[in-house]
Amino acid sequence: MKIINLSIILSIFLVVSCNKIHETSNDLKGFKDKNLKKIAEFSLSPDLAKQIFYGFANEVKSRKSNKCTTIPIDRTIDEAIWLMGALINRNYGFKNDSIEYLVIDTALLNISIKSFSNEGMPIIDGGDLLFIYNEIESTILNNLENGFVFWSIALITEDYNENEVKVSIISAGGPKSNAKFLISPTAPGTPLQLFGINDLLWAGNSPDYPGGGVFHPQNMRANYRYFEKISHGSPHFFHRDYVYTYYYAHFISAYPIAGNPELRIFWDFGWCGMYQMNSTVLNQFLISTKAVIDEMNPLYNGHPDLTIGWFYIYCWDVICYSPPCPNPINVSGTQTWFTHRYVGQIYRRTYVGADD
Repeated sequence: MKIINLSIILSIFLVVSCNKIHETSNDLKGFKDKNLKKIAEFSLSPDLAKQIFYGFANEVKSRKSNKCTTIPIDRTIDEAIWLMGALINRNYGFKNDSIEYLVIDTALLNISIKSFSNEGMPIIDGGDLLFIYNEIESTILNNLENGFVFWSIALITEDYNENEVKVSIISAGGPKSNAKFLISPTAPGTPLQLFGINDLLWAGNSPDYPGGGVFHPQNMRANYRYFEKISHGSPHFFHRDYVYTYYYAHFISAYPIAGNPELRIFWDFGWCGMYQMNSTVLNQFLISTKAVIDEMNPLYNGHPDLTIGWFYIYCWDVICYSPPCPNPINVSGTQTWFTHRYVGQIYRRTYVGADD
């Protein structure tokens, strides 16, 4: 399996002319940091969430039917971001779980600001929100028709000024596959199917190997088989009475960006595609990698409103072109090395019940 970063699947640039209450730069500066935090941590009580969610869903239905029986409501950006992510993931996310490899697409969305609240929060025109939602939905449906499976969407407000809000749209999915595995990892304590005594697998592909990549079939790669075994038979934690919105991402490898080395995640010197793992090493790191995932799983650590929306395991070469090149055991190393990496996205679930 591999992770590909693309920026061509979804790209929306929305500029709308409207009457707007402008604020001064000083006003923006005073509110912005606090408001960006509010947007990232936005949450609603179940009763209010149900009312707002189904209100927006009805606006979308009305626009699609061309009846325009409801008037689009202008909304603050924190509520708008939550609604679009919740409805997209409710309608299309966490359902199709068989992909050939993972594609993470990041696109930029610029949303025109209509006005500001008294607290300096940007307010977005209701008609613009319906347009944006329909564009995102159309992209997902077009990709599905072409064999590209959608997993989930994350909307992250990066910044805003007097005129527009800058939002990153992160979409996860991949080409449809006949292989069957589920998105969420198995629960802690679930027995893992271990590798047999004669199993011998490559650590992964090695696309950065000088002179060209070394590409092994997925069923011959340890990182893919780890992902398959850790997710096989796992339950889905996604219920129609809840909506799921992106909360944060977590990532860990043998040598994290900050902190102590996590040596329970496999690593060694050389390149992913040039290193074979025998059954003893495979099982040792299969079990220890699963332990790391369990420790990072909020659902089993006292946070029932949070769940892993998707996770992935892949191999990454760290080519040492200009020593010193830090590795997990030597901060002034000189050797090229590689590591398995674990990445997951955490989603907050909010109860909305059924539409009355």
